[in-house]
Amino acid sequence: MQLEITAEAFDGSITNLNIYIDNEAAESLTSPPYIYTLIGKSLEMGDHTIKVIATDDKSENSFDEIQISLSTTIKDADGNTYRTLKIGDQWWTAENLRTTKYNDGTPIPLKSSSSAWEASFAGAYCWYENDKNTYKDTYGALYNWYAVETEKLCPQGWHVPKNGEWLKLRNYLSANGHKDTEGNALKTTTGWYNDGNGTDDYSFSGIPSGYRNHKGTFGAGGAYADWWTSSEQISTSAWAIDLIYGQAGILQGGGYKECGYSVRCIKN
Repeated sequence: MQLEITAEAFDGSITNLNIYIDNEAAESLTSPPYIYTLIGKSLEMGDHTIKVIATDDKSENSFDEIQISLSTTIKDADGNTYRTLKIGDQWWTAENLRTTKYNDGTPIPLKSSSSAWEASFAGAYCWYENDKNTYKDTYGALYNWYAVETEKLCPQGWHVPKNGEWLKLRNYLSANGHKDTEGNALKTTTGWYNDGNGTDDYSFSGIPSGYRNHKGTFGAGGAYADWWTSSEQISTSAWAIDLIYGQAGILQGGGYKECGYSVRCIKN
């Protein structure tokens, strides 16, 4: 990132400029020009406080303080780029995953036919309605839970959220002005069936990408958003998180491991 801080006195009386980032000294300038440029500094994603203290020739101080929030994009093994965003103290991808490879470069098997999908007891993916051209860039891919179970779906440094991490997000939204409307706060403002759109207050872009059931049948595009968690429910199913048109909250459910759901990633 690039951020330039300039201190200038009309009477030329500045003798020292000290810059602090998150209460730690970053730079001390003792001669003009009093310009500090933050380029390529190692700042992690998140909120940071930059404080600037200028000292004049009478040893009097004046200061200013700014808050910055750093976000970034990440890439998967296919080279697809994803926006990220911070909600509370969690960093999320703001788009559904659409990689066709695990993060070690291994291809994920594409299972298009219903019979092949139903018979898959290892990691697999597909596109909604088997229509890549229409749905890849909007809905992303649908993955069975066996792909999630590999722990290699998300880019390095990120992972498929556990059930508890999704519930932490729901609790944060509930406590910050969205009690009982947590789902609406995440839904996109367009694309939902029967005017069931949300407010997308955090740019999470919860799009109704539908699902593929364990028999290989597609459904609910435009009406449901179903995301896998990495948490197993019982031997045949795993926890999932749902947004549904006509319902304002975030629902917690489960699905057979052979089902195809969307995936979001959360930062380690």
